[in-house]
Amino acid sequence: MRKHGALLLALGLGALSACAVTDPGVRARDAEKVGRIVIVDPGVDPGTAPADPVPSPPTEPDPNSGPLDPDPVATAPELPPVEPGQFPLDPDKPPQEYDAYLIVALEDIQQFWRDTMPAVYEREYEELAGGIWPVYPGRAGVPGCGTPRTTYREIEGNAFYCQDNDFIAYDDANLMPQLDQDLGRAVIGVVLAHEWGHAIQARLGLFDGTVSTVTIELQADCFAGAWTSHLARGENPQMQFLDSDIRSGLTGMISVADSPGVTQETDFSAHGSAFARVGAFQDGFVNGAAQCATYIDNPPDPMQFRYPDEFADIGSQEDAEYDDQPIPANQTYGNGIFQLMDVSLTAYWPGVMEANGTPITPPTLVGYPNSGPYPACDGVDPSTFAGNVFYCSATNQVMYDDDLGRKLYRRIGDFSIGYLIGNGWSDAVQTALGSQLTGERRALLNDCLTGAWTRSALPNQSTDPNAVNPEVTASPGDLDEAVKTAILVGDETTDANQVGSAFEKIDAFRVGVLGDLNACQTKYAN
Repeated sequence: MRKHGALLLALGLGALSACAVTDPGVRARDAEKVGRIVIVDPGVDPGTAPADPVPSPPTEPDPNSGPLDPDPVATAPELPPVEPGQFPLDPDKPPQEYDAYLIVALEDIQQFWRDTMPAVYEREYEELAGGIWPVYPGRAGVPGCGTPRTTYREIEGNAFYCQDNDFIAYDDANLMPQLDQDLGRAVIGVVLAHEWGHAIQARLGLFDGTVSTVTIELQADCFAGAWTSHLARGENPQMQFLDSDIRSGLTGMISVADSPGVTQETDFSAHGSAFARVGAFQDGFVNGAAQCATYIDNPPDPMQFRYPDEFADIGSQEDAEYDDQPIPANQTYGNGIFQLMDVSLTAYWPGVMEANGTPITPPTLVGYPNSGPYPACDGVDPSTFAGNVFYCSATNQVMYDDDLGRKLYRRIGDFSIGYLIGNGWSDAVQTALGSQLTGERRALLNDCLTGAWTRSALPNQSTDPNAVNPEVTASPGDLDEAVKTAILVGDETTDANQVGSAFEKIDAFRVGVLGDLNACQTKYAN
């Protein structure tokens, strides 16, 4: 959150449990190769989900739809290891633990496109003329991409598709092992599916300079989501995607997002914000490759905005201060996150509620230590407090675990704790409206309402007449921080039905940001 250009916090939800948090990792970089990525730091920890599979398809599944029913599918059989000298792409390659998985993934991606290309584009799929190349120190003979040959130094920490010679290459010594270790094996498949999306684009003639880089990248993310959905429906018994795999895939999309403040106007190679990339992946997952095909004529919004000129030299997100609680009685606001949130939320929600004929008394904020003592809230079990943020209707307060808030602030940013506080406000809104929703559906409506509030704070984005405080605006990276937080606090499995899975929470938040209050009501309250 920013006041006069200062950083704005975002939103929250009801009572949620905290998860471990780590720093963001794989990040896109300017490169000649299409879809090139590079490891920077370990990525956001997607958590460890139970081994319950994702939902199975209906009896006659739509090949372009995502998983719908909560019934489990059979566990994929364990793949036999690839022995040294038997790796089909390169028998001399040093063996890796993920080799067997990678081979199945490569064949499945190709078969997916053999089936999908005629259905979506009414043309046959063309196999890669240049093949797939695992690259490691000392590897010779790799086709060139603007050079006679591709050396390991050129690909270290990366994976890319090259239209010249029509091949895909990946770093088998550092990139893939690190992805496997940090984010899980499924992310290897998502990375390859993304690169294959670029190969499909080449076959469609989309690299003629008429399509922006960010649209190219978001469509490849969408294609990767469509492929992931095919696996989540259990269509390959050797390679099924579990809830934890989908969670890791979302984390992977965040990891390859642009740095905050990067836009198409400032960097022609911009790939899209984490908010946009996760959205494109979800779009493909839910709606299939046919939806991804529409991106060229109807490009999605990359949801990027740059720092104001006075902050142009920052180069990265500058967070508002954390230690400004309690908010002073004289309402002389500083630049701390709680004060900025109070300014923005109090400016937005009372006006919205008044317009709907339901006045609301703005809730106040109260923090407490993780181990107690806890503030009084009639009817709330003491076990609710640790690691949570929630609205107490008895006292009209949004209560938050201060230790959790500081941890999220340090590891993700100010918009992380802001997302949770904002969702507490959303629950106060539901209470004022007399909402009878409970459990997951209430939590998802909170996420959506929080997204609608966030929309009002986006600089040069909002058309909402209730955006009455333009001095407090969202900063580059805030939407991404909200998405990262949703991944951490979401249910670990789709059938838990407590606060919504990461996939469901991000989708609800996006409905609010991209739509409005009516969109939230239509999807979650009716």
